[in-house]
Amino acid sequence: DPKTWQETYALNIRKSHALQEDMHANADDEDHVTAHLTQLNAIHSRLQKLEKQHSVSTRWAVNDAQYLRWIQEVDSKLKATTLNRMLVFARERQFLLSLKEKYANGQSIATRIANQIKQVTMKLKKNLKALNTIGGVTITEKEALNPVSPIYLVSVLNQDCVLPSCIQRQGSELWNRCCRMHEEIHIIKEEMTNVSLHYLKEHNTAKMAFNHLTETGQSSSSVLMFEHMYSIERRYRYLSEIFGWCVKVPPMEYYCSIAPSENLLDGAVEDDCDDELYNEEEESDESDNEMY
Repeated sequence: DPKTWQETYALNIRKSHALQEDMHANADDEDHVTAHLTQLNAIHSRLQKLEKQHSVSTRWAVNDAQYLRWIQEVDSKLKATTLNRMLVFARERQFLLSLKEKYANGQSIATRIANQIKQVTMKLKKNLKALNTIGGVTITEKEALNPVSPIYLVSVLNQDCVLPSCIQRQGSELWNRCCRMHEEIHIIKEEMTNVSLHYLKEHNTAKMAFNHLTETGQSSSSVLMFEHMYSIERRYRYLSEIFGWCVKVPPMEYYCSIAPSENLLDGAVEDDCDDELYNEEEESDESDNEMY
C-alpha cells in the first residue's frame, strides 16, 4: 500500500489512465463502458480530494517528472512486496516437495502434500503474473519456482527470518514437545525419589521390628526379619546406583553387612532364580507323591 499522498496520487492517476484506455478500446460495449465510468468517477473524486488537501493546481500528466518519479517509487515497493510473497511460496513449495519424497505415491499423506504443492504453486504463479505486469525485466516461471534464484537475493537480505512458515510451525511443535519432555523427566525424578523414600521407610520399620523381636527373645522371627532387612538394603543400594546419576538418593544407615564390590543386580537375579527353582522342586515333590 502507498505510504505517502504522492504515491497514492500517482497510483490513482495511473488507474484513471488505464481505465480510459480500456474504455476507448471497448467503446462498443455499453455495459463495460458504464462500469468503467463508475470507477472513473470514484477515482476522480479521490484525486480532487488530494489536490485540494495538498494544493495541487494542475493534475499531473503521465509524462510529468513528478508523476514518473512517484509511480516508480510505487512500482519499486510493489515489486519488493510481491517478490517477498513469492519467496515465501517458493520455499514452502520446495519444502513440501522434499517432504513428499518420503512417502509412496497413493498414500493419503502423499496425496494431501501433493494438493498443498498444487495450491502453493498456483499462488506463486498468480503473484508472478502480477509482478510481470508491473514492468521491468520479465521473470520466468523457472526462476520464480527456484527459492535460491538470484531474483530473490534482495528479498533474502531484507528478511529477518528465511524459514518458510511450515518449518516455523514444525519448530514450534518440537519446542512444545521438548517442554513436555522436561515435564516428564521432572515427574520421573519425583517417582525415583518417592521409591527411595518408600524403601527407607520400610527399612526403618523392619529395623524397629527386628530390634523388638531380638529384645523379646523371638530368635526365629528375628532371623526372618534380618533377612528381610538384608533384602531391602540390597535393593536400596542397587537403586542408589541406578538413580544416583540423576537424583539425590537419601542415605541409608545399613544395618546388615553388604560388600561394596557385590554385584547387586546379579544378586537380585539369583534370588529370583532361587525362588523359581524352589517352586519347581516343590511341584516335582508333589507330583511324585501323587504317583505313589
